[in-house]
Amino acid sequence: MASWGDFVVQAAATLLGVMWGIPIALWLNKQYSLFKKSEERRILINFLSENLKDNLRLIEDMALPFTGNNVVFFNLNLGAWSLFSQKIYLIDDLDLQRKILSIYYKLEHFSRKVDRQFEMHYSSFRAMRNYGEERAALVQSILLQISPIKEEINEILKQLSTLK
Repeated sequence: MASWGDFVVQAAATLLGVMWGIPIALWLNKQYSLFKKSEERRILINFLSENLKDNLRLIEDMALPFTGNNVVFFNLNLGAWSLFSQKIYLIDDLDLQRKILSIYYKLEHFSRKVDRQFEMHYSSFRAMRNYGEERAALVQSILLQISPIKEEINEILKQLSTLK
């Protein structure tokens, strides 16, 4: 049979365990959360850097066929952006966040124009009298966007490299 002395010792041990255990568990949880956020941030920055470099290369590759009045069959790599855009809050710099959101908006707009020139070439639109003029205007619009987009991407890449 247990005595009151055993009860007091057990109660004291339980009380000390709770007093030390809960703060230690909370501290460990906070450390894990900080590590996880840091890892997610690193993954986001790496994704953005690689994706923007890839799209920069694609844009540069598009310039030559467009100037030769050819149809461009490939497009930008924007598929994973919708997933990663939800994590943009992990970048603490609000100005950089704004620039990243802005460039992806411009890249999506650019991509729609590239899609449109492809659709125009392989649709009944090509049989219309003003096809050449319309396509020339669209291609000119695309070509005018290339240089500013390249500059913005390079600026963002410089800022992202400082965050790594």
